[in-house]
Amino acid sequence: MSKESFRESVRIEVRELDGKSVDLIAVLEAAARMSDDREGYVHALTGVIGYLADAAAPPRHTAKLRRLRDALDDLDRGIVAPALKPVKFARRPGDPAFKERIKAVAVIAVEVGKAEGRFDTYGDGYREIAGIISRAGVGSKGKPVSWTMVRDWRTSLRNKEREHRLPGKPPATGVDIETAALYADADFREASYGELKGYLRAMVEHYVREE
Repeated sequence: MSKESFRESVRIEVRELDGKSVDLIAVLEAAARMSDDREGYVHALTGVIGYLADAAAPPRHTAKLRRLRDALDDLDRGIVAPALKPVKFARRPGDPAFKERIKAVAVIAVEVGKAEGRFDTYGDGYREIAGIISRAGVGSKGKPVSWTMVRDWRTSLRNKEREHRLPGKPPATGVDIETAALYADADFREASYGELKGYLRAMVEHYVREE
């Protein structure tokens, strides 16, 4: 199916959703089978939007979903919506604050990966994250980042967290993601381990280019 034919099929599907209820599971299963990931995303989003419309959700509740669907569709026309443009990291060469952000994101990635069951122990997580950073060319005093360095970053962040924990808030078993996000200067509460690894890799590569 050509891109234009696919766009038209989506428009037809959206019009049909206005007149009947949506079998969301069937739509999502169809989206999962699509070989073109972008087409699958658009198809899935269309189904979710229609399902929420059936549930009487006001248009404002699906506005961002519709904008995301349209933005993905526009990529085939060479139009890139601001939300889909690569992240630009503002920093000055040698800026120590940016390096602290990298450390915070690394720690968050370890916490999320452990919570998702991506590795059995924190040690395994430290090694994987250290490898990502070292392969991008960032080290300490000419040496690759070791797993013990990542472990020490986590310990340091936990100590900072204890200092700033709100009264009455119980201590966390690991690093509290919401607190750590303050040091990373970004909100990662809903991010997956895969997304965090990609973000960390992009930050490190930017750091190396600007160094």
